[in-house]
Amino acid sequence: MPVLNENSDVFENGGSSLRVLQITGKIYDVLGVDVKLRHVFSYASPRSLSDFLENESKQGDSGADGISV
Repeated sequence: MPVLNENSDVFENGGSSLRVLQITGKIYDVLGVDVKLRHVFSYASPRSLSDFLENESKQGDSGADGISV
């Protein structure tokens, strides 16, 4: 089993479309952020997805509790 960290690519480490659905669901459950599937495919490591979501949140902050990216 590979050693994974915040820079590990989900797809290079056996991730699938089903796993992406689970990831987006967990992000929504924990953070209240509605992440589009295409963003997980584009930003496939936890670090890159986190950085993307943080930047989107800063750019599109409308005062809402959650963001939809």
